[in-house]
Amino acid sequence: MGYLVLESKRLIYRQFTDNDYLELHEIMSNKNVRKYLPGNGSFSEKQSLACLNSFKDSFKIEKPNLIYAVILKDTNKLIGYAGVAYVKEFNFNEILYGFNEDYWGKGYASESAFTMRELASHLKLEKIIAFTDINNQPSEKVILKLGYKYIKTIDLWGLTLKYYELILKGEQK
Repeated sequence: MGYLVLESKRLIYRQFTDNDYLELHEIMSNKNVRKYLPGNGSFSEKQSLACLNSFKDSFKIEKPNLIYAVILKDTNKLIGYAGVAYVKEFNFNEILYGFNEDYWGKGYASESAFTMRELASHLKLEKIIAFTDINNQPSEKVILKLGYKYIKTIDLWGLTLKYYELILKGEQK
């Protein structure tokens, strides 16, 4: 399995490029998208650019830390991001995702999360973690579909979050 480009039924996952800035800023500046994410609300242009650069650089970090642009196959439009990101506070990786609000409720988060779970398994990660804001029920449903187990509620990054773990050991293909 190569890690630069991945595919699922309806989506392509590829590295971010500078050309993705406007579409990523549209996502990151949306107050509804940012409602349950760390930081202080909608991202400014400068914050979105920093986010884009962080996502682009994620492939260069030694620990598995791959954050992809999520592209619709049939239109080639960037609709979100998804990845297996390293969380230094826990020394484990988490599956993360975020989507343009226009694409909510269509199953893209679940499709992406399952693809990232498969990637985590191929990366030979033994355990992955996840966080959801205590009020973000749609994201919690995705996490539970993946097989995560709720561990505890924590305060992290200025948010009250539910913390989950998923053991992958033995799933490697």
